[in-house]
This record gives sequence, structure tokens and C-alpha cells, in this order.
Amino acid sequence: ANCEDADFRYADFICTNLEDANCENANCENANFQGANFKNADCEGANFRYANCKNVNFYGADCEGANFTGADLEGTNFRDSNCEEANFYNSNLNGANFRDANLEKTNFYRDKCENASFAYANCKNENNKND
Repeated sequence: ANCEDADFRYADFICTNLEDANCENANCENANFQGANFKNADCEGANFRYANCKNVNFYGADCEGANFTGADLEGTNFRDSNCEEANFYNSNLNGANFRDANLEKTNFYRDKCENASFAYANCKNENNKND
């Protein structure tokens, strides 16, 4: 699917299959993607600000520069994904999986990260202040 530059604000995509989709620069602010599949999708520069992304699968996705500010990402899978320069400011990452992900220059300021996995992730120069 080609969703490049699409406007999905406030849309409902519960359990939608967007595997291999091009969602580059899509505006998904306040959208509901709970349980959706973005496996190997191109989400570079996408805006997921305040979106419901509980239990979403971003396995192998390119999320470089994506904005997840205030998003609910509880239980979300980012394994093997590229999240370089992504913004997770004030997001719920409880139980999220970032195993083997590229988190270089990623912002995790003021996040909830209980039981999140960052095993083998590249965390070079990330901001993880949670005060």
C-alpha cells in the first residue's frame, strides 16, 4: 500500500495489515492502530503523535525521524527496526520490544518503560532522561 504523505488523523485502523506499506511522512496523529501490523513498512518521518499503537508490530520497519510523542506503545514490537532520530517523548513504552533496533539519536525523555526490552539495541547518543 502506498500511504506516503497520507492524512490519517483520528482514523481507526485496529488490527489493519500495513506490512511493507509506504507510510513515509504520513500524519497519523491521534489515530487508533491498536494491534496493527507495520512489519517492514516505511514509516520514515511519520507522525504518530498521541496515537494508540498498543501491541502494534513494527518489526523491521523504518521509523527514522518518526514522531511518537505521547503515543501509547504498550506491548509494541520494534525489533530489528530503524528508529534513528525518532521521538518517543512522554510515550508509554511499557512492555515494548526494541531488541536489535537502531535507536541512535532517539529521544526517550519522560517515557514509561517498565518491562521494555532494549537488548542488543544500538543506543548511541539517545536521550533517556526520565525525571
